[in-house]
Order: sequence, then C-alpha cells, then structure tokens
Amino acid sequence: MAIYFIKHSDKAQDSRARRSVAKSEWVKIYRGIYSDDISTPIEDQIRSNIIPIVKHLFPNSMISHRSAANLKVENGKFFLTGKNNYQHKLADVTIIQSKGPESLKSDPIYIGYPCSSESRYLLENLQIDRGLKKSLGQAWVEEKLDQLINISDESRINEIRDIARQIAKKFQWDKLFNKLDNIIGCLQGTRVAPLLTTRAKARASGEAFDNDRITLFEQLAVFLHRCDFKQRKPLLSIDIAFSNAAFWDAYFSNYIEGTAFGIEEAEEIIYEHKESVGRHEDSHNILRSYDLLSSRDEMKRLHKTPEEFIEIIKHYHRYFMAENTEIMPGEFKTKPNRAGNTHFVLPTLVEGTFIRIYPIINEFQCPFKRAVFCMFIVAEIHPFIDGNGRIARMIMNSELIKGGLERIIIPTIYREDYLGGLRAVSRNQDFAAYCRMLDRAHYFTARFDYSDANTIKEEFIRIGLDRDDKEALLPAYNYRNEMSHIPVL
Repeated sequence: MAIYFIKHSDKAQDSRARRSVAKSEWVKIYRGIYSDDISTPIEDQIRSNIIPIVKHLFPNSMISHRSAANLKVENGKFFLTGKNNYQHKLADVTIIQSKGPESLKSDPIYIGYPCSSESRYLLENLQIDRGLKKSLGQAWVEEKLDQLINISDESRINEIRDIARQIAKKFQWDKLFNKLDNIIGCLQGTRVAPLLTTRAKARASGEAFDNDRITLFEQLAVFLHRCDFKQRKPLLSIDIAFSNAAFWDAYFSNYIEGTAFGIEEAEEIIYEHKESVGRHEDSHNILRSYDLLSSRDEMKRLHKTPEEFIEIIKHYHRYFMAENTEIMPGEFKTKPNRAGNTHFVLPTLVEGTFIRIYPIINEFQCPFKRAVFCMFIVAEIHPFIDGNGRIARMIMNSELIKGGLERIIIPTIYREDYLGGLRAVSRNQDFAAYCRMLDRAHYFTARFDYSDANTIKEEFIRIGLDRDDKEALLPAYNYRNEMSHIPVL
C-alpha cells in the first residue's frame, strides 16, 4: 500500500491517477494526493501519512510545537511553523501553520522534512497558547525533562540547555529560555522556582519517583482492599517450630534464586556452619538468610516512617549478602536492572518511589494484605543489584510474623507459579492471579506442624517440594474449598 503525490503539471501521471480512481484501484485523498489503499478510511490514511502529506503541501515549512514532540496528529490537529499563518483542512485533520522562524542546522529531518529539535520544541511548548493549543505547556515540559533525566545522565540535560540558549539568542526567545533554564535548575537541585507537577516537585526535593510504578502499586492496593483473605493458622509460640519453619524458608527462598543445595548439605551449612567446598558466598547466603528468618527480633522489626522501612530493607540485604561484596551489600543499585522484558525502577528513582508509596502500606490493617503489598513493591522496585527476590520474601514474612500469622514458604515446586504471579501483575495488571498464588502458598504453608524437624523433613521430601521440575505441581490439599475471596477481574 502506498501514497502517491502527483503534480498537476505532469499530464501523464495526472491521467494515470484519474484512470486508477475511475477503476477503483486508487482513492483520491486530496488534490494531487492518491492512495492505492481503497479499504482504509481516508481519515486514517491522512493520520498515518501526515508527514509526507505536509511535506507535499507545505514544502517550505517545518513541524513544530506539540507536533514536533509527538510526530502525530492529536485532537485532529497538526502544527507547522512557516512564513505565514495558515490553516488547511484535510478530511477531519486540520493542518495549522503559524508564522515563525526558519529551521536551523540543529533541527533534525524526518522523512525528508524538517522538525524542531528537542531543545527547540521544549522552548516552543513553553509559549503562551493563543487558543490553538499548539503548546503542551509547562507541566508537560517538566515531565518531559524529568523523563530525560531518568534515562540519561546530567550531561544530556546540560546539552539540551546549551542548544536552547543558542536558539533563544538567535530568535530573541529570552523569556522562554529563562523559564526552561529555571525548570532544569530546579530539577537538578540548583535553583528554587515554582513548579507545577508532582513529579517535578518530588525531584526538586530529592525524592524523584517512578510514576508508572506508583500507579501500578495504587491499583494493587485498591484491589487488595476488595479481597477478603481467610485467617490461616496463627504463628506458633514454640521457638523450635519457628526455627524449623525458618530453615525451609531460607532453603527454598535461596534455591529458587539459583543458590541450590541438597537438603542435607543445607542442614550442615545452617546447623553446623560447615561451608560447602568451593561455594563460600552461596553458603553464607543461605546461612545468613536463616539467621534473619529464625530471629523473632529481626522479623518483628517495626517501621513507622518510609526512612525506617528503607533502613530495614537495607539492613536485611547488608547482613545476608555480606560476603558478596561486588554487589554492594545494603546499598541500592547504581545501574538499571531487568528480568526478561521487565525493566525495574531506575536507580535514581528507587528511594523516592519507596517514600512515595509508603503511606499506602499503613492503610492495611490486615497483616496478610500488608505482606502481599510489601512483597510486590520490593520485588517490582528491585532496589539492589542482586538478592531482590529474597529480600522481598523476607519483608513479606516479616509483616506476617508481626501480624501473628504463619509465614509463607515458596517451595521449589511452586517456583513457576510464584514467578508467573509476579509477571501477571507487572505485565498485565492481573492482581487476582498474584493474590491467588500467595493465598494458596499461605494455605499450604500453614497446614504443617513445624515443631518436629524430622517429621516435617520427611513429609516435604515425600511430596517432592524440592523438585526442580516445571511440570511438577504443589499438592492442592483441598485448597479450592478453603480459598479466600479474591474478586475476578
């Protein structure tokens, strides 16, 4: 499918176009503009080919203002800058040209047509709009700059400012540049000036956050408030039961992250402090995980402020990853990380995102809802270079234990269900699948009496909880009749 631009002076091509239209092989979009796509509505063809069309109709103009930022028709309008003010209607699209300065060498070329550079369209979109709505305004500029700071280093923003300064000097746009310069200075923490958006204000105060993640977390919170989770078995006061449950928690939590040991080998590491040959760091990971998970004091650490919550997360990580010095134990990441197609919160936004979302944690009176929420925000923010999954589950079980409930153990056999539940939220906002996954894991964990180490070990081996097999399934144990009320999305 193609668009054809025919000059009226080219008689042969003009005749061919007319014949093709008469035969219903082409459709006429506008004078001198034809398409061989006869099924797609003309309005849609204009929108998808807007740049070649304006290049044909306005060869001496350039794309500017909001259209330069988005390169598409918005609200039926597309904006240009040229030698005079002019409006042109094509079907339901209005091309609006405003009188303004010519294109510069710094302005890029898109499909053979000039377009305002990033620095130039940031200035243009700060212009006072006279009713045409060609400018996106200060709020948009603030968020655009905040986004650029997230994905690039400070030198990129400084480069944009330097080019904008040159443009402003040439076009006498001093007021626009001063406005842009003040916004950038505020975002970099070197100036104080009025800002409009929450994100920009947060960055200016040193608490920049991931807006998309905050929205996702808020949606999860709303969903959790609609759930009615059954109260499973309360936490036993017997220390040996607490300790035995902690062994399996540490064992499986490390196993599903790749720190895999046989059960007997793990027992030697944890109970005899016998390091596995050639596996110094792995041995200490599982031992130190157990130290934290078996300590009531550690698991009952309270937090009343976001700073205290962050410190607990860092403390857990600092202790259990102490031997892995290359991953900066207890320190948040300095480089972006990802898992498959999921890109986690950028390093510069980690602390601000925790601070921004923290008040919602205290909205939950139900310890299970609180645990489910905390586990996901830590896993989704992914604040460390490594060890994020284990920290997320520690935080989850800390909230359960503080609430007087048995912890959740994620055995190896349940690994795919667990990861699938997390992905269901990250990729599809399927909160129900995530909540069902943890509700079932809690139901399973709470079924057992952990007061006798040998009995629980024999039972776990018998049902194959340590099977590293994607086809293996967690025993149902009549869960369908005992599942909590989780709304269907």
